[in-house]
Amino acid sequence: MKKIKPKTRKKRQYTEDRRLGKDGERVGQDINIYRWFALFLKITKELEDKKVKFDLLGKRYPIKINTSHHWYKKINIKTLPKSPKFLRFDFKNFYKDTRAFFDSYFWQKYRPLFLEPKSKILTNLNNVDKEKYDVVAVALPKSFSQRQKISDIRLILKQQDIDKLKYRKGRRKLGTSRHKAEIPIEGAKDNVLKRLFHIFRLSQTKKNNFTTLDVYSHYRNQIHKESLIKIVRKTKHSGSAKTMKDYESQIRNTMRDIRFTKFLILNLCKGKFPVMKKLEK
Repeated sequence: MKKIKPKTRKKRQYTEDRRLGKDGERVGQDINIYRWFALFLKITKELEDKKVKFDLLGKRYPIKINTSHHWYKKINIKTLPKSPKFLRFDFKNFYKDTRAFFDSYFWQKYRPLFLEPKSKILTNLNNVDKEKYDVVAVALPKSFSQRQKISDIRLILKQQDIDKLKYRKGRRKLGTSRHKAEIPIEGAKDNVLKRLFHIFRLSQTKKNNFTTLDVYSHYRNQIHKESLIKIVRKTKHSGSAKTMKDYESQIRNTMRDIRFTKFLILNLCKGKFPVMKKLEK
């Protein structure tokens, strides 16, 4: 009789461990968030080169990246490669082009800007940047195993967080971030940025006589492999065929996503990402 091996419990991977690189450096967000940051920056530059203006809130806003902002003193916008272009209707080779732009160029060149301060063992407590580091002296029994030491360190840090909460008043000050990378990113969601990017891409490169529903339909077709939506004129013989009225919710949501992306791009020009529900000053 064949012996059944007992199931081994899958080792839990902490988010912080997942974000560690092979060199021991840690980023504050998952890699997909930085990929979308780079892609949105790329299409923002494409829009700027085309001298595009957005109609929002009863005004016209030109797309102009503020190169005096400290983000864009570190990221040289002028040296972003002209190709591949991402403001295009065609989805073919999108992932290949993304790897060429992000993996082979942007991340290799600018990754250090997104790294968090690295924990380290100190031999001298002087000249420690208190804005970036909490200094905690820990005495660990030599008899402890590595696992016991890690457990105790986690407990000490957890207690430190509890103590901070006791004295914290209200929310974090507006404009501050718990991330201390040179370019910190907070509040970003991969699935939201993905949807906004592709709906906006299609809306900006749509064909003649394209409706908002067509934008939504092609988004679902390209990204989710769904069939294109076909609208028929309602007649007594059309039966259960869907009409434009059946897609009112999808049309409203698509219009909202296009508006949110315009806010996001205008705010990105000012060195804020991803702010999509209002225009920052």
